[in-house]
Amino acid sequence: MIDSLHLQNFQGHKESLFEFTPGINAITGKSDSGKSSIVRALYYLKYNRPASNNYPSHWIKNGKGKISESMGVIIETKGKQVSRYRTKTEN
Repeated sequence: MIDSLHLQNFQGHKESLFEFTPGINAITGKSDSGKSSIVRALYYLKYNRPASNNYPSHWIKNGKGKISESMGVIIETKGKQVSRYRTKTEN
């Protein structure tokens, strides 16, 4: 089970922390509020294969659409962390 999910500069999430409880958790919100981004972030974390270059948020892209800061996805489960970061030079 995932205890928490931390998104940094991932799509529409500048800095978001989601803490989950045991059992079923529901994420609700208006259209285009970032719900699907959570699923994409987990996919990116597991497979390191973004479906497009649209995963980094617009906040960290320069005028030419290139990444100028870092993007991160971190999950914590049973006291351990798994993370994936993408920067201008590293993935």
